[in-house]
Amino acid sequence: MLRIRISEEIDVIIQQIEENGKTEYIRNRIADLIIDSLNSVKDSFGYWEKLNLANAISNLKINWFRASLVNLEVALAPAYLRNENFTQRNKELDSYTYEKLMEAVQQCIRRIE
Repeated sequence: MLRIRISEEIDVIIQQIEENGKTEYIRNRIADLIIDSLNSVKDSFGYWEKLNLANAISNLKINWFRASLVNLEVALAPAYLRNENFTQRNKELDSYTYEKLMEAVQQCIRRIE
């Protein structure tokens, strides 16, 4: 199951952060997880996923790796744990597409290559 694999990967990445691992390597691993997550929700891409994956990408861009990982894990929370109405909907965020977020995460990767 993807959520379990991502949780395990997150644990490994957190260990690398704590051990002062290479920023570029950590960024790429997180970007890969975000891409996997985007692909896994592509056919059911709702506001919850848009909000949390967009935040994960934004945090990744500014090297807030732990925050990015938290957003990533929250994005994949099962429906019964979600509160879809915890905030007012944002029109700009509502307009985000799978393709737009995929491009944003790809830019994070290209930034360090």
